Amino acid sequence: MLLPILPSEMYCWAWNRIYIKANGRIPCWCNSGESHTLSKFDHSLNFVDDIVNSENARRMRISIHGLGQEYISECSKCCCLSIQGQIADQRYIDSENAEEAKGEAFSVMSHLKHTQATRGWPLGSISHINEIQVEPSLPCNLACPGCPQRNKSALLASEGPPYTLDLSLFKKMLDDCNEASVSINRLHYCGKGEPTLCKNLEEMIAYAYSQSIKQSMDTNSNQPFKDAYLMLDRLNCSIDGSTSESYVKYRRGGDFVKAIRFMTDAVKRKQETNSNLTVRWKYILFDTTEDIEQLNQAQEMAKQIGIDELDFVITACGAYDRSVRPPLRMNTTRAIEQYLSNNKIFSKVVFSRS
Repeated sequence: MLLPILPSEMYCWAWNRIYIKANGRIPCWCNSGESHTLSKFDHSLNFVDDIVNSENARRMRISIHGLGQEYISECSKCCCLSIQGQIADQRYIDSENAEEAKGEAFSVMSHLKHTQATRGWPLGSISHINEIQVEPSLPCNLACPGCPQRNKSALLASEGPPYTLDLSLFKKMLDDCNEASVSINRLHYCGKGEPTLCKNLEEMIAYAYSQSIKQSMDTNSNQPFKDAYLMLDRLNCSIDGSTSESYVKYRRGGDFVKAIRFMTDAVKRKQETNSNLTVRWKYILFDTTEDIEQLNQAQEMAKQIGIDELDFVITACGAYDRSVRPPLRMNTTRAIEQYLSNNKIFSKVVFSRS
C-alpha cells in the first residue's frame, strides 16, 4: 500500500548521496552526521539492498521528507538539512532563509513513491544515486590544525582498520549498482584522509571510468600528478594561500612548491592529451590568506598556470588552537563580489562555501 505524500517542510540534500569510509563504514554524511553509522559495507552484503536502501537509510529519507522529523540528534547541527523559512546554514553570517525546502521534500517523496511503485521496493528506496563520496585513504600526509588529522593516532583508532579502501570492495559497490540498474551520477574522492595516498586509487578511477561514471577528487596536491587523474571530470587542488609563508600556517607539513607543481603538471598533461579534466584551485579563505595582495597574487598565478577555475572558499572553520581563524573580511559572498568588482585579474574566478 502506498503512503500519501506528506507536505514536509524539512529537506536533507544527502537523501540520494552515499558516503563510504576507507574501512567500509557508511556514515549519515561527512558533516555533523559523520559520527552516526547507518551501516557498514563488506563482501557479504549487497550494496543496493543492504546499504543504499537499508532500513536505516529508508527510515532517514521518510522521517525527514515525509514526516518532517529529524532522523538523528545531529540533524539540527548539520549543513545538509534545511527547513522552510528558517536560516539555511547557521555557520555563515549572510546565510538566508530556506525557501524551497518544502518543494524539495515533496519532490523527494514523489521519487520514493515512484520507485516503490515501479520497482516494488520498500518505500524509502532510491533507484538513482546523485553522488557517492569515496574515502580511498584515511591517513594523510599533512596535519592541518582544523582537521582530525592533527591527531592522527586518535583518528585512526576511532575509525579502525583497514585504512585504505579495498579495491575489490570498491568494484563490488559499482557492480551491485549496475546489476540492480541503480544509476550513479558521480563519484567524489575525498574524506578525512588524502585520496592520492591510496595505492589502488588509479585502478579505482579507471574502473569507474570504464562504466562512464563522472568522477571528481579533492587533493592537498602534495603528491606527484598521475595520468590516471586525467580520467576525472574535476580535480580540486586545495592550496590555501599564494605564498609559502601563508600556505604553511594552515597546511602544516605541506609544501607550497610541490602543491603548485602538482597543479601545473595537471594543466600541462591536460593540454597535451586533450583531456576534459577541469582543474580547479580550491583556495580556502582564512584570516591568514584573505589579504587583497594575496588574492590578487593567486589570480595572477592562476592566469599564468592556465587552470580552469580559481575558487575562493568561505569557511566558518579554523584551527582548533585558534592559530588560524575564519576570514575576518572575506566572510560573505557580498564581500568577495565587492573585491572582484575592483580586482578582476583572472576571468574564471568563482566563490563558494565549505
